[in-house]
Amino acid sequence: MKLIGSGLFTCIGMSTAAVLAITQSLVVDGPATYAGFTPYIWSLGLMLGIFGTVLPSFLLNTAISRIGPQATSSTASFGPVITIVLAVLVLGEAFTWIHAMGTALVLLGSWLFARLESQNRRKPT
Repeated sequence: MKLIGSGLFTCIGMSTAAVLAITQSLVVDGPATYAGFTPYIWSLGLMLGIFGTVLPSFLLNTAISRIGPQATSSTASFGPVITIVLAVLVLGEAFTWIHAMGTALVLLGSWLFARLESQNRRKPT
């Protein structure tokens, strides 16, 4: 990423993913499916694509290039927790013991990974 920069890296990755996803959708569903979408649906899809996919990708890759991958991954591990809290508070979603176990496993894995990475960095070579 240092060679081409985080912006260009993100553009290449997102453009490739978009072309492949659109091509697959056209092959599987056919072009007629897109003709039935209203302008409102198109605007929702555009907003979801920009704010839910493109912008977070640019922000993540910029964070990696500025603060490093370990600090970025440590910070990003809070994303699922924030998503859960917002889903419960804003959307009224249920939070069961199964969700709690899954969340605990993800956070435990993130913590273990960061701990092992830190220990490996301290070992003399």
